[in-house]
Order: sequence, then C-alpha cells, then structure tokens
Amino acid sequence: MNDKRNGSSQYLQPTMFDFRLLKVMFNIFINIVDPLKIGRNFVFKPAVSAAKPIFEDFKSKAFKTFDGSQAVMLKLFAISIVGFLLFCGSILFYILFYLLYMPTSIHVKPVHMQYSKLCEDKSCDLESLTSPFHTFPMAHLQLNKNQLMMVGQPYHINVRLELPETPRNRDLGIFMICIDMKDKENSLKSQACRSTMLRYQSQWIQLIKNLFLIPLYVFNFGEEKQVIDIEMFSDYIDTTNSVTDVYIEIQSRVVEFYSVSLQLIAHFTGLRYLIYNFPLISALIGIVSIFIVLAVITLLLWYHYDYELDWVDEARRKITRNSKSFDSLRKESSSISAFDENLSVIEYNDSDKIADDDFMFDSDYERKQTNFEE
Repeated sequence: MNDKRNGSSQYLQPTMFDFRLLKVMFNIFINIVDPLKIGRNFVFKPAVSAAKPIFEDFKSKAFKTFDGSQAVMLKLFAISIVGFLLFCGSILFYILFYLLYMPTSIHVKPVHMQYSKLCEDKSCDLESLTSPFHTFPMAHLQLNKNQLMMVGQPYHINVRLELPETPRNRDLGIFMICIDMKDKENSLKSQACRSTMLRYQSQWIQLIKNLFLIPLYVFNFGEEKQVIDIEMFSDYIDTTNSVTDVYIEIQSRVVEFYSVSLQLIAHFTGLRYLIYNFPLISALIGIVSIFIVLAVITLLLWYHYDYELDWVDEARRKITRNSKSFDSLRKESSSISAFDENLSVIEYNDSDKIADDDFMFDSDYERKQTNFEE
C-alpha cells in the first residue's frame, strides 16, 4: 500500500512549466512597485482601457489593408517605436539614478574672515598694540541644503589659503588654523587644528624666478603668491544629524592673505568610484541594464494583458486540464488514504474480537476443568 502511495505522489509532480508561477512573480513585482494600487487603478488601467479600442481598430484596419510583407513591416515599425521609447526611458531612469545616488564631487565655499578690536585703551600688551588687529581672524559659515554632505559618504575637508609672498608672511613662519563643525543644535561634532606656512624659497631661487616672470608680472598675468591647501579631515563621514555650521580661525594676528575658502571634496569608493572615474562606460552599462529590465517588464505586461494570443489560450487549457487531473488524483489519493484508515480500523476491531474469543474460550476451559476435578 505504501508503494502505491509513493507511486501516486510521484505521479502528482508537475511535468510542465506552470504559467501561474510567472503570474505570481509579476503580481509580487507590481505590489512592490505600486503597493497602494494608485498607479494601476488611476493611471495604467484607464490608459489601457482608453488605448485598447483604438489599437484594436487600428490593428484590424491595418491587417485588412496591408498584405503579408506590409504587415511584417508594420510590426517591425511598432517594435522599433517601442524600443525607442524604452531606450529613452532607460536614459531618463539612469539620469535620475545618477542624480539621487551620486553626490556633488566638490563643494567650494568662500570664507570671509572677520576681525574685532577688543582693546581700545593703553592697558593692552605690546603685541596687541603693534598688531593691526587685536583678535585672530575668524569666520562662521552656514551650509545650505545644496552644500550639505551626503550621509555615509567620506569627504576630504580642506582650507585653501591664498597668501602673498610679502616680507611679513615670510617672517611669520608657522601658524595654526583651527576648524569647528557643529550641527543645527549647536553641538560640537568635530574639531581639528593644523599648522602651515609659506613654502621656503632661497633668495637665489626668488631672484631667478622673478627675472623670468617679470613680463608676466608687468602685464598682470602673474602674481607673487602661494596657494596652500591644508587638509583638516582626511575621511570625514557625516551622520543623519548633519553639519550645518562651520567655524574657521587663523591663529595669527599678522598673517596677510588674499582669500580663504573651504573645500568639501567627496572621496568616492566602490560603485561611486567607477561611475565618477569611468562615466561613459558606467552610463553605457547602466542604460543597457535598465533597458533590459524595462524590456522584460514590457513583455510581462504584454503577455499579461494580451489575452488573444493563441499560445496563452493553449497554456490556459493545459493548465486547466492539469488542474482537473490534479484534483482527481488528489481525490483518489484521499479515497485511498480513507480506505487504509477503514482497513486499519477493521483489522483493529478483528484483533479485539479474536482476543475476546480467546479470553472466553480460556474461561470456559478453566470452568470445565474445575468441574471435572470435583
């Protein structure tokens, strides 16, 4: 009996591709993309309902008018139009993905340093009196929405100084630059201080350079200055509570500078690195991948909504026949299991009856034996 059951279970395994699995996968995909059914109920279904009669009328007239070769050309033209629309959609989707996924590679914000005189009387020290400014130059920067750093993206944070090669800057030597980064709640998130100075050049080097560059200096095509980039943070990663305020201080009262700027340079890794450094290859691969996905979705939609295809009807008939055969085999298996249960119950009852008969026989035998002995 067990062999028969095993044989029936093996027979119940499907031997053909069940198209219901494709429909289930399509429904899962649609529910993920449009869980509230807003796009299906208010956009897609009305558009399909409005466009289907027009398309059917056009198709019937076209195939009545054109012969076989012209009908093939019409199909190729329709396929080319659909392919062109899918290609344009792939480009738009890739552009949208690029704008959402890729942050701005570099943010440059000018820094306007401020001074204040805190010492107005003669009680100040000698350094304060001889300095043109009585406090360190400071600046407060507020980052707007376009200059905020992307969460989880490493950044190089630099301060760029444009310093003239004046005697005071040459004699200044090393000085410090400090930066404080705070969030919108004015809580300190990061702090750093770095030292810097003008690059050293000997008098002979300066003389030779000036001799060669005199024509440029005369016609204002060159300046005697140095541009210094001070890296304050090498791999700064912002959190959800983003930095909104930056405070910069140059800890020197006598430093002379043309301009100061803050640079936020994104350090790309992984997929962002490939997209940024190989834009054409990445765009080609991304557009082709999106085009393939859209083409598969279009085919699924076509097979899902075009009920006039012969092979779909044939597949439905086969599925119906397999479902009926499956139901009949399931009923047969259930009847077999019911028969086995009834058989087991009968065997159990027979065994109990035989046991009762044996017990009665033994009791009768003992009673007769007792009477004989008496």
